[in-house]
Amino acid sequence: MELKVKNAKYEWDPDTGTATCSCDYNNIKYTGIAHCHPEDQDMMNENTGMTIAEWRLQIQLLRVHREEVKTELKTLKQLYYSMTQSKNFNYNSYETKTLRR
Repeated sequence: MELKVKNAKYEWDPDTGTATCSCDYNNIKYTGIAHCHPEDQDMMNENTGMTIAEWRLQIQLLRVHREEVKTELKTLKQLYYSMTQSKNFNYNSYETKTLRR
């Protein structure tokens, strides 16, 4: 799953070889930063730095999204387990099949 980065702001500093990509997600600012190693300065360019910085930003956003999904899944599991404890529970009902899926 890929989480699209919208309204990302890119910055490139050729003097330090630093690329920065930042965006706001749920009113929190996230930043991906890429530094060029001194041994690799002969191959340093803006496009590579920006790509690596954006990937690092996406990793941060996916971690946040993963935690949100875990919380939602835990809630659905709790609902299913609560339903199974009821004396009127029907294993073959549409709702039960949907929750199991």
